[in-house]
Amino acid sequence: MKAIQHLSAYGNPAQSLKMVEVSEPNAPSAGEALVRMEYAPIGYSDLLLAEGVYASFCHWDFDRQPNERN
Repeated sequence: MKAIQHLSAYGNPAQSLKMVEVSEPNAPSAGEALVRMEYAPIGYSDLLLAEGVYASFCHWDFDRQPNERN
């Protein structure tokens, strides 16, 4: 499965975002659903977050993998 991953610093999204292979998620637990996504666009707000515009408003955990739960 592919995912867009943010690197270790804020900056130009062309340099701070990359496409990576991640492991498939585990089977869903009771009360959960696994949804197949064909594609998901990167929104303008995602690019602003990668640039650090929202850095003072939210926290981006650079060590967290895309399919990890909180």
